[in-house]
Amino acid sequence: IGSNGCGKTTLLKIIAELETMDQGQIILKKTNHKIKTGLVFQNYRDSLLPWKTIAQNIEFSLSLLIKNFLERRHKLNHLLRQSQLYGHKHKYPYELSGGMAQLAVFTKTIALKPSLFLFDEPFSALDYHSSLKLQKQFLDLWEKNKTATLFITHNVDEAIFLADKIIILSNSPTKIVAVIENNLSRPRNFSHLGTEQTHKLKQQILSHTTGFLV
Repeated sequence: IGSNGCGKTTLLKIIAELETMDQGQIILKKTNHKIKTGLVFQNYRDSLLPWKTIAQNIEFSLSLLIKNFLERRHKLNHLLRQSQLYGHKHKYPYELSGGMAQLAVFTKTIALKPSLFLFDEPFSALDYHSSLKLQKQFLDLWEKNKTATLFITHNVDEAIFLADKIIILSNSPTKIVAVIENNLSRPRNFSHLGTEQTHKLKQQILSHTTGFLV
């Protein structure tokens, strides 16, 4: 969590090797091999090829990893069912709601089997109920593989619902203001949102962000 312009998106792009730094370094621990990242942008519809159906978009990602046609189709159908998109697989991106299009982007990214997910405010363009529903769908998908995820948000409730660790950034020049451990039990559901533990977490986060989080 951090204010506009503090460098959150730039940090994600540096980790994904889409931008370089003038100084400093990114250190990735506990690995002896190159990290493969899956980056989901804020403008998620730009990640879908408009001339391909949802199934074809996801299969395009799979084709980078699986060359055998039958094996690829089997994996495609598995992903479509897992993400509840099977009944919409022949639709084109323009035919999808915002939430369904974002779910298709998640599934397309999962198909690449990244070792690190990078999400840049993926729910910010959705209305409250669509955002909440998609957060839960993402958590359900995440529970199946538990891929490490770095997630940018301005929404405190969203951070509490999704994260294990919440990092609060200051205005530019950016510094880490606080790192808050979130011990809400998993798997998570909507009943977690109204608990006393959630309320205390929110108050703790807001105590660090008052004055600069805009």
